[in-house]
Amino acid sequence: HGYTNRDTIAGTDGEPISMISGNTFRFRPDGSRVEKTTDGRINPFGLVYDEKGYCYSTDCHTSPLYQLMRDADYTQWGKEEGMGFAPDMTSLSDEATALAGIAYYADNLFPTQFQKNFFVGDVVRCRVFRYSSTDKGSTPIGKKEEDFVLSDDPWFRPVDVKMGPDGALYIADFYNSIIGHYEVPLDHPKRDHVRGRIWRITYKGKTNNTVNWTTASVNELLKALDAQNMFVRMTASDQLADRIGNSAAVSLLANLEDRKASINKRVHSLWVLHRLNALPMDMLEAAAINSDAVIRLHAMSIVREMQPDDKLNQIVLRGINDKDPHVKRAAVELLSKHPNMQSIEVLLKERKSIPEFDTHLLYASRLSLRNLLRKDTLMNQVVNRAWSADDAGTLSDVLVGVPSSNAGTFLYHYINTSDGLQKASTSFYQHIARYAPQQFVDSTVILSINKKNPDSVSLQVYRSIQDGTAQRGAKANERLRNWGALLATNFLKNYPYSKDQSLDVLRLQTFATETAGKFKMQSVLPTLEPMVTSASTEDLKPTGKDVSFEVSDLKAHAIRAMLRINPSKGADVAKRLLNDKATDDNFKLTISRVLSEFPGNIVNIVLQTIENPSPDLQTNMAITLAGSPAGKDILLAKVREKKMFPRILLHQRVKELMMNRSTATQLKMYNELIKGVDPVNKEKQGEIYLRLEEFDKATQAKTPSVDSGKMVFVTNCAPCHSMAEEGGNIGPNLDGVAQWGPRSLAEKILDPNRNISENFRTYTVRTKDEKVVTGLYRREEGAVVVFADLNGKEFSIAKNDIIEQTASRLTLMPDNFNQRLSQKEFNHLLAFLLNPKKLTAKN
Repeated sequence: HGYTNRDTIAGTDGEPISMISGNTFRFRPDGSRVEKTTDGRINPFGLVYDEKGYCYSTDCHTSPLYQLMRDADYTQWGKEEGMGFAPDMTSLSDEATALAGIAYYADNLFPTQFQKNFFVGDVVRCRVFRYSSTDKGSTPIGKKEEDFVLSDDPWFRPVDVKMGPDGALYIADFYNSIIGHYEVPLDHPKRDHVRGRIWRITYKGKTNNTVNWTTASVNELLKALDAQNMFVRMTASDQLADRIGNSAAVSLLANLEDRKASINKRVHSLWVLHRLNALPMDMLEAAAINSDAVIRLHAMSIVREMQPDDKLNQIVLRGINDKDPHVKRAAVELLSKHPNMQSIEVLLKERKSIPEFDTHLLYASRLSLRNLLRKDTLMNQVVNRAWSADDAGTLSDVLVGVPSSNAGTFLYHYINTSDGLQKASTSFYQHIARYAPQQFVDSTVILSINKKNPDSVSLQVYRSIQDGTAQRGAKANERLRNWGALLATNFLKNYPYSKDQSLDVLRLQTFATETAGKFKMQSVLPTLEPMVTSASTEDLKPTGKDVSFEVSDLKAHAIRAMLRINPSKGADVAKRLLNDKATDDNFKLTISRVLSEFPGNIVNIVLQTIENPSPDLQTNMAITLAGSPAGKDILLAKVREKKMFPRILLHQRVKELMMNRSTATQLKMYNELIKGVDPVNKEKQGEIYLRLEEFDKATQAKTPSVDSGKMVFVTNCAPCHSMAEEGGNIGPNLDGVAQWGPRSLAEKILDPNRNISENFRTYTVRTKDEKVVTGLYRREEGAVVVFADLNGKEFSIAKNDIIEQTASRLTLMPDNFNQRLSQKEFNHLLAFLLNPKKLTAKN
């Protein structure tokens, strides 16, 4: 289930599943039932099984290799999971963000080093990757090997890879100049709608004989269960189960009793008999204690597909003590299907002996325990029982993934123990605030106030309780507000603003100013103005680290707090700074963005006084003014009087606001002012051509610097985008964008709204207090909606406070890089994006 899709589907049994973006699910061919198998990831593409029965998949943006674990939660943009995400097999290295299709070579025709390897297509980098895998306990560790297929043909687009029954690898080649679906318009003339290719790769011409298995005899099918090629074995199994039916049961049972039969033959016989409902219980029990671990593992997998009963429970309990880590892991996963206290006790005991390096077994143990605790009857017993300190800690570790009042209650009692108070993570406090009875939430606040934590820890705990309270759908009560105010007052008192602040101190001050504004704390008003009017961010680089972003964020919160506490005072300070030539241009933009959150008369007066604003500042001013009726009049007057460019009215955000709730007179004047002004896209395209022309000249002169380009990237792109696992995760991962080429990159940088993925569309939200904010939708958390702002920072709004939420035609990515980046900076940035590997050793 792919990227950005949102679906709720059901089989004819009427039991629905819901999926958002990346997921995997399975369904019965007759449509009677559908089940979600994993949750999360971005754009999974391709599934394949190995001899042990594990299912593997690849995913764009997160990891090239996953061994999927049933019911597991995997990472996804904007997603949060209390107990953490399931592990992958390997991280992205130099793969692009368009991995497609996966094959597992389960035959003996390729050389040994290629057998049991994974093959993954990359449609952006025009190649097929190869990975080997080794086990560490039950955990598969993927290793990237030498690329299997490389092509200098930019039309080579391997969208799927499969092993065939003949032992060859087949590659489906989209064969197209353009692969991106939203980076390039659908009507682009270079899109190819006709061609496609399929490649067949063999080793020195070696192939298996091809057979039409749909007409093969029973004996041919039974023999094929012993084939070296797993595709053949699987196909033969399907034919026996779906076409031949129960008449094959006697021969299949004979395979199980034949000690000379191969492991493959016995494994597939087990599965076919199970599918035919012809597998005797004694045969299954015998398979579960077979001397071969692979047969025992498949016996466990069959047990998973059956309705649990006492006999199956005994098989599972024996499996827990199996010496083979794969069988043990299968048994651990199966315990969640046996919801009783014995299963919980077994998992708690087992957790003590799981080595930390076996990440998949460790996660399986935690996941199974969490799923059991989601059963209300079991959770009632757990919360009313005394546990050892170790067991209470293990239970608490997963209870942050159990959305229930009892889970919150258990965590409350745990943090009130000496062991729990020492080991509690901030997620425990958030879970208590969201789910525990209110009296326990109040007691938790008192406990937190009385505990003498370091300031940074106190801040984390407070924020966690604050977030949990909001997710609960409640407002902060007097005790929580008073604690927040006390923390803010102490932080501002103990950490006065100076040039030599650490990053931690800046974060404490930012919280303090944010809280001061939220609670309208008049007493700290004299402290805020110096923060806003102090030295520029260039002077604040403690210990050699650039903290300009954090300083800018602090100043933004300070001016915002002043506007909330004393609007006229805040507006006066903003007006002075905006009209002062000495004020840094970037800080002026920050101030103007804050002012946009307070549309109305006071802010309009401030903006009306600004003379000769820069183009960037004009844009922000226009967006703010267009957000209120009186502001629209001011904006139109400034354009008419030639104090602002007419083109500013064609900015997409300004245009959206002007088209919304404007009077007939305002619309008439608007249309008159934009008459004869070239459309934005025409001007943008002209800018792109000019920039690329200069970039070509600079490239020939070898002046663009990849190292300098990385610095431009870190400053302008990294808050939202990541490369080589560094940067934010608000926008797409940019590993592999070098394959886009200069033109596509330039279009995306200079005209980001040309083609927008739905997943990156912004929303304009109007709240009950008439505040208007714009952000990228991330997720819902209980009673709040989480968005991300222009700097990639998340913020939440209570659902009950939202009056209107409107989808915009704009992305969150700024569309003014033509003004923000000089031609020289643009050249450096493009050089870096096109050659990210060519960095100096220092970088």
